[in-house]
Amino acid sequence: MTGLRLEREALKQLLRGASVLGTGGGGSYSRGRAIVEDLVAEGRPVDLIDPDQLPADALGISTAMAGGGLTNAEVERLEALAPEPPSVPAAKALAAYLKRPIGFVYPLELGPQNTLEAIRLAAHLGVPVVDGDCAGRAVPELDQTTLALFDIPLAPFVGATFQGDLVLATRVANAARGEALCRALATCSGGLVCLTGFPATGARMREALIPRTLSRCLELGALLGPGTRPAGILAAKGGGRVAFEGIVTLAETRLEGGFFRGHVELEGTGAFAGERYRVGLQNEFMWAWRNGALDIQCPDLICVVDSDSGLGKVTYGHGFENALAVGQALSVLHLPCAEVWNTPRGRALFPAPPPAVA
Repeated sequence: MTGLRLEREALKQLLRGASVLGTGGGGSYSRGRAIVEDLVAEGRPVDLIDPDQLPADALGISTAMAGGGLTNAEVERLEALAPEPPSVPAAKALAAYLKRPIGFVYPLELGPQNTLEAIRLAAHLGVPVVDGDCAGRAVPELDQTTLALFDIPLAPFVGATFQGDLVLATRVANAARGEALCRALATCSGGLVCLTGFPATGARMREALIPRTLSRCLELGALLGPGTRPAGILAAKGGGRVAFEGIVTLAETRLEGGFFRGHVELEGTGAFAGERYRVGLQNEFMWAWRNGALDIQCPDLICVVDSDSGLGKVTYGHGFENALAVGQALSVLHLPCAEVWNTPRGRALFPAPPPAVA
């Protein structure tokens, strides 16, 4: 979809598709929808550019929200403190530090908010957003992106808080340290921080980006809506399978170590009647067990969607739209991860599953 201008309908489709491929994370659906509404109201379209068209020497940056464990009301209160999206002053501060203009924005991951955050920043800066991302899903940690895989430094980056702080990190020892510093900044800033930076040239990002994932979001988003029951179609389009369908019997979540952890349990319906399914989460849906045996593990995509509409569920509770709740009818999709992860080094970036459950 090279050269596509992202306006109202395209943004809505992209949001819906990103809710599926976000694997339960990547921010909340309601916050992503608010970004779409703001961009439309402000008349801020943004152009989608293919990775192959990136000028080799152009400078690109990304942006994403990091944190977790907040209620939707708490997120809204934090957002109300900031007169503009925190990524905007962060990007301007970064450009001033680097003494170079920003030429494009790339999404760090897929998800209903974080992908839209990248699009919003591109719209405010008047530059294109790249049709690709650094994970092919949402991930709980910065060192689980292709930036780490391709040894692209995280620094410099700016941690922008909703309270008005701009914290510039000019150097981090490694990706894991960058993740730890960002998590700490979020913890001391109300539980959420906007990370903006991770600069790289077009030449580097042509190598590192998982290409055309926003086009994939657009394609999947066009299939979704009330009464569509698209689980089988989504699985086929994504080259995967419907791993389970059932009713939620338990949704247990907690904030632990700066992450939203827990699991959801399903009792099978239809072809899965009489079976049990459990999905473990660490901000995203990371592992799944069928009748006590491991069925799926990250970096493969575990997409938990509403069985009626196909919209992706988010792991966060506490009043977020599309949150998990007992009694919901859900479908679990198993989609293959991006090929770049299918190496020993790529797989090693992701955590091993907890012990098998009964």
